[in-house]
Amino acid sequence: MFMKLGLTVASLCCAVVAFTACAGIKDHVRSKDFRDNSPAARATGTPSPVANVPDMSGWTTDVDAALAFATENPQKTVLFVQQSGAPQTESIKQILSSAEAESAMANKQKVTLNMLTAADVVGSYGITQGPAVVLLGPDGIPESQLPPNASKAELLAYLK
Repeated sequence: MFMKLGLTVASLCCAVVAFTACAGIKDHVRSKDFRDNSPAARATGTPSPVANVPDMSGWTTDVDAALAFATENPQKTVLFVQQSGAPQTESIKQILSSAEAESAMANKQKVTLNMLTAADVVGSYGITQGPAVVLLGPDGIPESQLPPNASKAELLAYLK
């Protein structure tokens, strides 16, 4: 009986010593970590992890997540406001989905909203009619808005 109790106490002591030793080893390894994990060391220009628009690859409807990502990785955001049924909307959507526009927007977040389903968010940016393309700064404040009758060349130049 005393033998079993002695072994149990000895096992418990070894476990306590091993547990405290592991904590010391973890701290030692962490102190030798050479990676720079600061925000300044992170690569910028990475695509947003929240892309969810099926017919527009790389675009999202989650404004808050895209702006948070853009703020964290100093990037601008392209906001495309669609108006259902408007022929201009489809025309702009095709241009924004082109390879030329993708290269122009390489270091920008891409958000698209529908005027009908997100009227409150669209209105908060001062947009009253669509389609509209607005460039937001890293802080989420609108910097400029493209005129609704802009040509493809003007749109591509605006995105750069």
